[in-house]
Amino acid sequence: MRPIVRFVLVLAALCVPFGAASAEKLRIQSLDVAGSIATNGLEKLADELRAASGGEIDIQVLPVRSAVGPAATLDAMKSGAIDGHYSSPAYFAGKDPAFAVLGDSLAAFPDPETRDRWFGESRGIEYARKLYGQHGVHLVGFVYWPEEWLVSAKPATIMIDLSGLRIRAPNGPVADFLETIGAKVVALGGHDTLRAFDQGDIDAADWASLAANIEAGAHKTARYGVRARHSMPVTEISVSKAAWDRLSPRAQALFESKVAAFSRSQKAAFDFAFAAARAKARDQGITLLELSKKSQAEMRRRALAVLADWGTKSEAAGDIAASQRAFLERLGLVEPTAPAAAGSGG
Repeated sequence: MRPIVRFVLVLAALCVPFGAASAEKLRIQSLDVAGSIATNGLEKLADELRAASGGEIDIQVLPVRSAVGPAATLDAMKSGAIDGHYSSPAYFAGKDPAFAVLGDSLAAFPDPETRDRWFGESRGIEYARKLYGQHGVHLVGFVYWPEEWLVSAKPATIMIDLSGLRIRAPNGPVADFLETIGAKVVALGGHDTLRAFDQGDIDAADWASLAANIEAGAHKTARYGVRARHSMPVTEISVSKAAWDRLSPRAQALFESKVAAFSRSQKAAFDFAFAAARAKARDQGITLLELSKKSQAEMRRRALAVLADWGTKSEAAGDIAASQRAFLERLGLVEPTAPAAAGSGG
């Protein structure tokens, strides 16, 4: 009878509903404030996961800075202060340059949707999970985030229009990229940026998406919104490895599938906000411009050069930069890298 008993026990285990497993309470901090598209979306995801898992995955959503600053969430997961975050790799560039390369693809891709294909169709998720794993964190999945627009006091429809402009931007790949196109990068905080526009101390600013720029009043004196494709931030949801390992295999699979669906719903939410922002821009007399196709191609070339340079700073950064370029070559968006000459030793 023993084989039969074992079979019955295994069958019973497989049929145990989610709710029979011990609930895993996860404190996950958002990268944005309460009421934002990001945090509202995370709260909805938490509700869906709680219901679908029968309470096994029970997420408490924390708005940004509720527990720690945005750049401290990796360490906070390690210490147990929080269990996870909805954040951007760019915040952790100080830990490994690979986070900077992963965190913003600049103008390398034509749009975030194409860049996000790299995660699933190439080795993006693999490289990212390896990187996060080195810090005791499991990256559950990437989440769609819109590209950023330049807030500008001057019009720009070709790349040369940006040359010589004093542009506010954070240090890192974005600043390096803007400098390659001739911009004079100025490091300023948010409130200082608005004041600098008023006083004529800057010409443009790397701020956020068009919707966020208009909502923040950044176009009060800077009457142009320029889609330069200069910055395409990446966001993701991760949990500590310890918390992830406490989840059942079925709960882990559910979590990953729900985050993938969350990414699609966030895109819909951001697209809706973008459409509303275009209407507000028209009503407020803000002119929206886009760089020419020729300029976009040149911006892509320069962006890839900047990412390749950052790729020399660590092995992980190099893997990510090379993988992104290989994917773009596969899509026919850039020319294949010339093979090393015979006998060159390369």
